[in-house]
Amino acid sequence: MSIGGLPALGSLLNPYTGFYNSAENPSDLPLPNEVALSELKEEANVYFDERRIPHIFAKNEQDLYYLQGYVVASLRLWQMEFQVLAAEGRVSELLGNDEKYINFDKQQRRLGMKYGAENKLKQITQEADKSKDIIEAFSKGVNAYIHSVKDKDLPIEYKLIGYKPEEWNTYKTALLLMNMSNVLTSTEYDIENTNFVSEYGKELFEQLYPSYDSTIVPIMETPKEGWVNKLKEKDTLQQLNLPIAPAAAVSNQTSLNKLYDKPDVQIGSNNWAVSGKKTKSGYPLLANDPHLRLTFPSVWVEMHLNSPGLNTYGVVFPGAPGIIIGFNDYIGWGVTNAGRDVKDWYEIEFKDNNKDFYKWENGWRETTKVVEEIKVKGASSVFDTIVFTHLGPVTYENFDTKSGKKNLALQWMAHKSSNELMAFYKLNRATNFEDYLNALRHYSCPAQNFIFADVSGDIAIRQQGEFPVLEKEEGVFIQDGATHEAWSKFIPFDEIPLMHNPTRDYVSSANQQIADTSYPYYYNGVFEYYRNRVINSTLDTLQNATVESMKKLQFNNYNKMAEECLPLLMGYIDETQLNDESKAIFNALKKWDYYNEVDSKEAIYAQLFLESYYTNLWDEFVEKEVIGGWDPYTWKDGWKAPNEFQTYVLLRDSIQHQFIDNKETTKEETTADIVLMSFDEMVKGSEKLADETWGEYKNTYIEHLAMLPAFSEHVITGGNYKIVNATGKFHGPSWRMILDFDKGKIKGYGVYPGGQSGNPGSKYYDNMVEEWKNGNYHDLINSQDESFYSSDNYLKVTFKTKN
Repeated sequence: MSIGGLPALGSLLNPYTGFYNSAENPSDLPLPNEVALSELKEEANVYFDERRIPHIFAKNEQDLYYLQGYVVASLRLWQMEFQVLAAEGRVSELLGNDEKYINFDKQQRRLGMKYGAENKLKQITQEADKSKDIIEAFSKGVNAYIHSVKDKDLPIEYKLIGYKPEEWNTYKTALLLMNMSNVLTSTEYDIENTNFVSEYGKELFEQLYPSYDSTIVPIMETPKEGWVNKLKEKDTLQQLNLPIAPAAAVSNQTSLNKLYDKPDVQIGSNNWAVSGKKTKSGYPLLANDPHLRLTFPSVWVEMHLNSPGLNTYGVVFPGAPGIIIGFNDYIGWGVTNAGRDVKDWYEIEFKDNNKDFYKWENGWRETTKVVEEIKVKGASSVFDTIVFTHLGPVTYENFDTKSGKKNLALQWMAHKSSNELMAFYKLNRATNFEDYLNALRHYSCPAQNFIFADVSGDIAIRQQGEFPVLEKEEGVFIQDGATHEAWSKFIPFDEIPLMHNPTRDYVSSANQQIADTSYPYYYNGVFEYYRNRVINSTLDTLQNATVESMKKLQFNNYNKMAEECLPLLMGYIDETQLNDESKAIFNALKKWDYYNEVDSKEAIYAQLFLESYYTNLWDEFVEKEVIGGWDPYTWKDGWKAPNEFQTYVLLRDSIQHQFIDNKETTKEETTADIVLMSFDEMVKGSEKLADETWGEYKNTYIEHLAMLPAFSEHVITGGNYKIVNATGKFHGPSWRMILDFDKGKIKGYGVYPGGQSGNPGSKYYDNMVEEWKNGNYHDLINSQDESFYSSDNYLKVTFKTKN
C-alpha cells in the first residue's frame, strides 16, 4: 500500500527534526554508549558487531526481554508500528480519506484480526507460565525506547506521514502474530472452488484440480506399522454432500467490492537436515530459507540473546520477543509453511434485516454485533458493524452473487486461543529431541514444518499445528452455516506426522504434501511440486556433505518446471516451419541446461513461453494484463486456474477439455494452436529484451513497506519462483541459514536481503543485500563468553539501572 496524498513536507524538511537528521555516521549507533533505564533490574551490556547485529548479555530473564524490546525498537520502530496498525485496520487513521484505505481497514476487521489477537493475548496472559512476563517485559522495553527517542531521531516515515509513535503494548505483539498467521494461512479457495463447480460441475473440477499426485514424494514417509488414528476408530462424522451452498459466483460486488486480498502464491520455504552419515564431519547439517515478500525494512532482525541458562542466536520478528528461527548451544531449528487450509467459509442466512438472528437447523441463533470505529485522518470516522456467528465473523455481508445477496462467515484456526510465544521460548532453551517435541506442544497456528538437529546427532521434522478433524472435501467449498457446528475435534498431538532419524538419513520439506493417501486424516491446501523434488534428489545421493554443499543447494537455480514442460510444448512445434529468428530461439531452448542463472538468455525465453501458454490456455480464469507486470499467474477475482503442475500433467496425458479453446479468438483452437500462439508471442516479446539477461529481466525488487521507490531497491540475481533459489520478482529467501554441528559445537552461517537498520539514511539499511544476491553468508557468532565481544570490532552500549 503506497502512501497517498502529499507528505508532511513541513516536518520532513525541518533542518532540526526532518530528513537531514536521518543520515547516520557509519561508525555511530542510534544509541549512546550508556543508557540508564528505570525498569532495568541489573546492569547489562549490548555489543553491536560490524553489521550492527546486537549481542545482548543480561543477568536475568526479565532484563533480557526488556532489552530485546528496547534494542529492536531502536532499529525498526516504524516497521513494528506500521505492521500492527495495518493488521488492526488503522491505515485510514494514518493516510487519510481514501476509499481503498477504508476498504482495507474494513477487510482487516471483518477477517477478525482484532478478534484473533485478543484471543491469543488472553491465553498468553492467563497461562501459568513465563509467556506473560516475557511479553510484558518486551513491551516495557519498546516503550522505554519510545519515551527516550527525540523527535529529530524518529524514523523518516513518521516525518513523511506526519505522525508520532504511540505506546507499545502486549496486544500489538499479538496483532503481529496474527499478521503472520494471515500471511501464512491463506491457502484456501472455497469461494473460487464453489464458483467452478457451480458453473462447470464436480466431474470437471476433480479432473482439473486433483488433490493429490503420486509423482510427489511427501514430506513424511509412511511408518512401517502404518499411521495411527484413534479418533476415527471412535467417531464417525457425517459425510458431507458437497457442494453444500448455492453458487457464490462473483459479479456486481458491493461494499467490500471483491474477494479479500490474499497473500501471493509465491510464498514458500525450504528446509532440510542431513544426518552425520551423509556429512564429511560425521555430524548433522541443517538448512532453512523461508520465502516471503522482499521488503525494506526486512522481515527479520538478526540477534543474539544471552542470560543465565540461555544462549541463542537467530532471527526475530520486529515486535515479538525470542528467537523465531535459529540455534543455541545444543539444537538448531527452522520452519517451512505447511500450506494446509485452516480457513473455512459458511453461508449464513439472517432472519431479517436486523441480523439479530441467523438460521440454525430448524430454528434461529442469536448473533453478536461489534461496532468498529475506523478513524480517518482529516475526515469523520467511518463505523462498521461486524456480525459474529458461532463459526466466526461475517466477513462478506450482502455479497452480490448470481443467485442473490449472500453472507459468508469465516472460521479460521488463527481466531482460536493459542500461545506460540511459549513454543519459541522453549525452543530457545531446548537441549535435545524431547525438549523440541515438548516445545511444539504449545504451537497452534500458522502450521509449520519444524526441522530439527542437535549436537548428539539427532535429526527430525514435524508438521506442527492444530488441525480440525475433517471429512473428505470439508473446507474445499462453501458450506452451510445452518448445519455446521464450529470445529470441536482436532487431530491428537501424537497422530500429527513426525519423522525422527529416518533410515534415508535426511529430513526435508519444501511446502509439498505432508503424507500420502494412506494418512487417515483428510486435509487440503496449496502445495509445491518442483523444489521438493530437486532438494530430495540431491539429498538422496549426497555424501561427505559440507557447509559448502548446503550453500550450493540453497542457491541452486535448476528449473525443474522448465525441464518437464518445455519438451512437451516444443513437441507441438514443426521446426521446419519456423523463420530464422524463431528457429534460433527454438534451438537455444533445445540445448538449454534448465538453469536460471543470472546471465541466461534461455531462461527469459522459457519464462515468456511458459507464461504465455498458461495465460492463453486458462484465459477464462487468468488476468491477461497484470498491474505491475511480470506475474502471469494472477487469477481473475473469484476464479482460480489449475496450477502449473496440473497444467502440464494435462498436456503430458493429452487430456482434452473445453478450456483449450481461447475465448478471445473467433476460431476454436486445439492444443497445437495454443502452443504455437504462445511460442509466437514469446518470440515477439523477446525481441524487446534482446539486450537483457535473465537477472535483468526478472529484476528482483525489494520494496519499501510503504511502496516508496526512493527507499526500495532493484537487485540483479538468478533463481525464480518454483526454483530452490526461489528469488522471484517480489519474493524470495527472506533468511538463508545453515548450521554445522561439527564435533558437537554448532557453527552458524546466514544472510538476509536487507540490513539491521530501518533507517534509509543508514549504511545498515541494505548492507547485506550484495552478499545475499551472490549466495554468500556471514558467520553467526554466538559465543557464551562476553569478553569475546570486548574488542574493537564491537561497539558496546552499557545499560544501567536508574532510580
